[in-house]
Amino acid sequence: MATEDGPLERRHPLITLVPSTLTRMLAPIAAGTAVIAMAPLMGGYSNTNYRVSLAGWPAPVVLRLYVGGAAVAHIERAIMARLRGRVPMPELLFADPDGQIVGQPYAILSWVAGEPLDAALATADAATTAACAHAAGQVLAAIHAEQMPCAGFFAPDLSILTPMSGAGSEWAAYVTNCIVPGNGHRWLGEARTERLLGFVAEHAAAMTTTGEPAVLLHADFQGQNLLMRPAGASWEVAAVLDWEFAYAGSPCFDIGQFLRIEDDQPAQYAQSFIAGYRAGGGTLPPDWHRRAKLLDLLNLAQFLDTPDARPRLHAQVIRWIDATLMRQI
Repeated sequence: MATEDGPLERRHPLITLVPSTLTRMLAPIAAGTAVIAMAPLMGGYSNTNYRVSLAGWPAPVVLRLYVGGAAVAHIERAIMARLRGRVPMPELLFADPDGQIVGQPYAILSWVAGEPLDAALATADAATTAACAHAAGQVLAAIHAEQMPCAGFFAPDLSILTPMSGAGSEWAAYVTNCIVPGNGHRWLGEARTERLLGFVAEHAAAMTTTGEPAVLLHADFQGQNLLMRPAGASWEVAAVLDWEFAYAGSPCFDIGQFLRIEDDQPAQYAQSFIAGYRAGGGTLPPDWHRRAKLLDLLNLAQFLDTPDARPRLHAQVIRWIDATLMRQI
């Protein structure tokens, strides 16, 4: 995500590496190979990713350092293995999810050439916007084709470690707790906080999903994590990146993330995305748009639950929350 004032503030600072540590991390795939260049990739706001160019290698590699620990690294590796050949993503060249080499969980991924979707949309005409959104919808349907036994958070082997009840009260409690006693109220202000909490209480009962099928969710399915490239007269997704937030739940969760920016895009953005999703085999409940917007409040409330001020992030998130509150849901 970015604003007109620049990229949003990171959740975690970049992890810096001294040359000796970098050498040890690259040794499993490139022992004795000189590093020509190394630069941080600015797309993610949690983990640290470096583009590394190696002497004699035809393309760079991506060195990915996990801040969420071994469990997150194992889950991402398991998802990449399960979806290989069905969802475009980088090749996993090496992984040390337990941090045995340098005490830091990390992976080395192939470099995938492409333009982040949010960057492509910044200069796209309506036809390009529609083509990119349609391609993204098809890929999301392929991800959601992975059925899960129930909603919940994953164990390292993708079994469900922490099931979710699916009760609307669970959704309402999470959003509310991010605002009060969480830090969200500090950035929303008293009037907006009161309005949001009332809105959440009003819609809690309707958010019950007990008995609905659960699918694999990317859980960060938006512009910076989708690399796009031209494909003939159209566009395609070159790679889906950054699976560290993945869990099992309602497909409307990912859809809400992708459509978060729909008010800033031509009408073809949302229309083509849903058309692509359905063309790829995805199915949606009749009230999918309403559910998508309400589920995205889980993300937006979490973005506000920070003890420190993040002016660009908070301003953007509040704008999205206001848009949801003003909708006739």
